[in-house]
Amino acid sequence: GWDLAIPIFGGALGGYFLDRWLKTGNMITMGLIFLGIAVSYYNLVKFIRRQDEKAREFDEQKKKEKK
Repeated sequence: GWDLAIPIFGGALGGYFLDRWLKTGNMITMGLIFLGIAVSYYNLVKFIRRQDEKAREFDEQKKKEKK
């Protein structure tokens, strides 16, 4: 859960303060939110791959035990 929420929230918060400091409207905030979404998606893909690898290892171990 946090792997998804923190990049998006961090992008929104960081973008908000940068926009206020540089007086750029919402341009940086939107860019960093989209970057946060991309990072969150990357983290989700990594998580799914790890879980898939664990499931494969578990299945292989169960097959070896049956022999």
